Amino acid sequence: MIELIQCWKAEPPRLAEIAYCGIRAGFGATVVTTIAAMEQHLAQERRRP
Repeated sequence: MIELIQCWKAEPPRLAEIAYCGIRAGFGATVVTTIAAMEQHLAQERRRP
């Protein structure tokens, strides 16, 4: 975890890397739920005029 945080100082991590770490850590359901909520939010933003 410390190595991951140190890498974040150089540049923000990609979402795929965060999701992978969350799934590997046993939080797959939380990762899926969060990504679904993010996708829904983005879809709503795109529909706005």
